[in-house]
Amino acid sequence: NVSLPQIFIRVNKDSDEVELERSRTRETSLRVTFGLKVRVKALRDVDAELNGLKLKDGTQVEATLEDKIIFHNDSEMDLMDLRRRARALGGRFQLKASKSEYLVSNDPSRLDAGDILLSPGTSGDVLLKIFCDYDRRAGLLEVIEADRPILVGDTSVRTTAPLKDGDTIRIDIGQFLRCNFSERIIEEERNIIRTLEVNEVTHRFGNGEIGLEGNSFSVTRGELVCVMGASGSGKSTLLKVLAGQLQPTSGEVILNGQSLYPNLDALKRYAASFAARSHATPGRKTNRAWFGRTARCRGR
Repeated sequence: NVSLPQIFIRVNKDSDEVELERSRTRETSLRVTFGLKVRVKALRDVDAELNGLKLKDGTQVEATLEDKIIFHNDSEMDLMDLRRRARALGGRFQLKASKSEYLVSNDPSRLDAGDILLSPGTSGDVLLKIFCDYDRRAGLLEVIEADRPILVGDTSVRTTAPLKDGDTIRIDIGQFLRCNFSERIIEEERNIIRTLEVNEVTHRFGNGEIGLEGNSFSVTRGELVCVMGASGSGKSTLLKVLAGQLQPTSGEVILNGQSLYPNLDALKRYAASFAARSHATPGRKTNRAWFGRTARCRGR
């Protein structure tokens, strides 16, 4: 098997809230590994069961993507959806002391045991090789095949390039590999929004006019949100606030658990740019027509 994607889950006992994590922490409750089968290991006692087995500390359960984790309050966690969310987070690959060369590709048929399979979403063909020198905490990247620019830092690589500890390899827009030779780990990072929260966002323009007032909502990746309203109701203002272009007078926008505007430099790569195009959105459309257009765009 190639290196398998896995995800860690933290379960808050007091509120029954579930949080996904890319790496294990002291509060992690479950580790889920995806391959031909799904393997779930309880890292502490969890008031839940899978396939009839209680998830007590140390328990390991083999399941399929069709199975679900059932919590004590009868809420469910679908393993198929969990794999999709794990792939969206990107992979974390442990490098072996006995292996110093790794192929990297989005095509599993081109990989051998222990090589690195990129998460879905990379278009075209990519085949790279990473040479690791653990003693020097360095490496070498070889581009074997790629139909788009491959960058180490800001430098485009056509053939080979040296790697040092902490370097990033850009595979595609929003998709990177971070080389951590000292810890013998390569992490795949995806610059995507997993969660978005808007808490009591209000914005007043310089003349005192209210553009937004008390807006609150939350969405997770994969959900569709329609923003509709009459001319001047604040649609464009809201989108500019969400894109990091207009700091609201009060309230908070939270991306992936972090407040957007205090961390704008770090989070702005996640936020899509917004440009109003009135010619592309004729105003004389009914709500039914807008829903129909959205459904067609999503292939439904």
